[in-house]
Amino acid sequence: MLINSYIKLPITLFFLLMITEIIFSQKALIEYFSSDSSSYMIPDLYASVNGKQHTLICNKESDCFSIESVKDYNGDGKPDILIAHILGCGGNCCGNSYFIFSFHNGGFIKSNEVGNGNFLKNEHANSQYSILIKSNVYNSEKNHRRWVTERYILKNNTLSKIKEYQPAKINCSDSDYNIHQWSAILKQNNSYFIHPVKKQGQSLWALANKYKTSVEAIKKLNKNMGDVIHIGDKLKIPENNSFKYRMHKVSSNDESLWKLSQKYHVPVEVIKVANGLTDNIIKIGEFLKIPEKN
Repeated sequence: MLINSYIKLPITLFFLLMITEIIFSQKALIEYFSSDSSSYMIPDLYASVNGKQHTLICNKESDCFSIESVKDYNGDGKPDILIAHILGCGGNCCGNSYFIFSFHNGGFIKSNEVGNGNFLKNEHANSQYSILIKSNVYNSEKNHRRWVTERYILKNNTLSKIKEYQPAKINCSDSDYNIHQWSAILKQNNSYFIHPVKKQGQSLWALANKYKTSVEAIKKLNKNMGDVIHIGDKLKIPENNSFKYRMHKVSSNDESLWKLSQKYHVPVEVIKVANGLTDNIIKIGEFLKIPEKN
């Protein structure tokens, strides 16, 4: 009996350690963060697991990345993080690819990269979260490229495509809406009025908010101006009366011009022209004019 007890003891401890490991992994507190959260694109990425820090991305090659979503993609009860590899670094040369970091056995595993376009949304499929990506793919039979919507799920740390939709009706502006319908905005002249700065404390942001325009648009009209304005300055303020619009305040690093385009059904190029933007970068706190059809 005594010998049997000694034999059973290590087995009992083994199962206790297994149970403890399972409980720990299920209750692991995982938080993702970057050293700079002021921009849509992140310079690096870290994860904290029960207070222990892990380095996921240490960007030494000046690649561009952004955080798209945090979900339990593999169904293990722990949050995973979906990252966009921005191959064009904010330009329009090419689509983005996507990958996921997952916590497993005390460390993080990076999945394969998939897609060549834009992340649309998360959606349940096969009892777990899937990601929908609008990709620009090459059709060898017809010798041309086309837009398709692809669905991927994370299984065994690999993103696998489980469904491809019919080609989406996408034009060069990444919107399902014909860009010619917005020609009045794209061809609008740069009409403006003069605002004399008469009192201390005024700022470009306050003027942009007051006149329902953007800081970028004001700077574009007033060449070589800085961020500070002075009493006596006479500023050109854009006057855009040729279209109706709503104001959108950028409130999250997850927002992008493409996502606003999909939300409001307005081409990216139209939003850029309406706000005097010369690139695709938007910042938290910025007010953007979103044109509406007349």
